Amino acid sequence: MENVKETSEGWSGFDARLRGFESIIKQAMQQHANLTLNFNFYEGASIGQHIERTETSNMWMGSGEKKRVENTYSDTQVARALSHIVGKGKAIDSKQKWAGAHWLLRWECGYPAKPQEFCDKIASLPLPDDLEYKCDYRNIREISTLSFMNEDPRYMNSVKYSKNDEAVFFQMKEVVSALQKELNKMTV
Repeated sequence: MENVKETSEGWSGFDARLRGFESIIKQAMQQHANLTLNFNFYEGASIGQHIERTETSNMWMGSGEKKRVENTYSDTQVARALSHIVGKGKAIDSKQKWAGAHWLLRWECGYPAKPQEFCDKIASLPLPDDLEYKCDYRNIREISTLSFMNEDPRYMNSVKYSKNDEAVFFQMKEVVSALQKELNKMTV
């Protein structure tokens, strides 16, 4: 990429290149609900030369609309996956950890965001009757209101949590990971 001089002619060439990226950006926005672009602006050097960054601009682009979640797994598949991770020594080894299943299933499968409705949905699944720990609204309601639960767990590395919520976050992360692993087995 050649140097762009700070003239009207130079900037128009730069603008033309930026307009060339427009279709790529639009396509990426259609495929992803959120897109973060980092632009680094350099002054007075060509590629290959040692240069100092003079400015960085971070731009978030999104359609502003919530991406509709399609239920990619049947209720039977979800029930089978859940039955593999509930019990002593498994990911859901307490009633509170159902909040982790709630977190993933609302994003991955479009399950209800409200904890009571989620627990009602879980009760309607063809789960084994002898599950050691049952999903109960009273046990997940407080965890389900933590701020990190409003972020998509499928992008776990970008989920932000407070220091106060760190222990709970890692418990929920363990449940999400185990449930994702089991659900992925259902599609193979």
